[in-house]
Amino acid sequence: MNHQVDNSFWFNCWENNNLGFNQETPNSTLINFFSTFSIPAKSCVFVPLCGKSIDMIWLLNQGLEIVGLELSPLAIQAFFEENNLLYSKRALGPFTLWEAKDRPITILEGDIFLLELKYLDELKLLKKSPFHFIYDRASLIALPSKIRAKYYKLYKTLMQSKSKALLLTIEYSSDNFEGPPFSVPEDEIISSLESEFNIHLLGKEKVKTLSPRFLESGLKEITQKAYRIEKC
Repeated sequence: MNHQVDNSFWFNCWENNNLGFNQETPNSTLINFFSTFSIPAKSCVFVPLCGKSIDMIWLLNQGLEIVGLELSPLAIQAFFEENNLLYSKRALGPFTLWEAKDRPITILEGDIFLLELKYLDELKLLKKSPFHFIYDRASLIALPSKIRAKYYKLYKTLMQSKSKALLLTIEYSSDNFEGPPFSVPEDEIISSLESEFNIHLLGKEKVKTLSPRFLESGLKEITQKAYRIEKC
């Protein structure tokens, strides 16, 4: 599966309204662990592959400024319209920039692997400073193993000294089900990031109710994990 095929999968999900990955309420793990990160008000948060996640509204309500990134324009438009947010659009390099008019949230439309610091420097919200916090609920697990190494390099680019991230993953035996969402082993995360980051497992739990898609593949058990990642 190459990168373009991966992109096509997610475009098709939004076009066909196949949104089993989208949550209707804020993520409980985010709510439970967010206070432990001690993120100051007005800090800038990056939400990769954000979709139309309601988590971004929850983070806004904590007094934070949000920069999301999403491949599908349908997802971004749905986010702004469903949350009654007026917005403007403009080009920014290979991206389309969607900016809310009355709240501090901006979403980049485009391929995450085209993201470079020179584009982020132009965002009004960043004021040429790094992200203070990354919330990764659906990005890493959306990527197959052969392109995740490239994704880990983004962490090293986007996170500066003292930056923190909440990373949510799943693990399962992939004999019958190959994703997405993909199983991401804990040892892969450690080996990929430990040279520049402190990594702490905050918690793990078994998924209580599996979706039909998992059950039809014969998958019987999924473990969710939450990590705190901090730049050394």
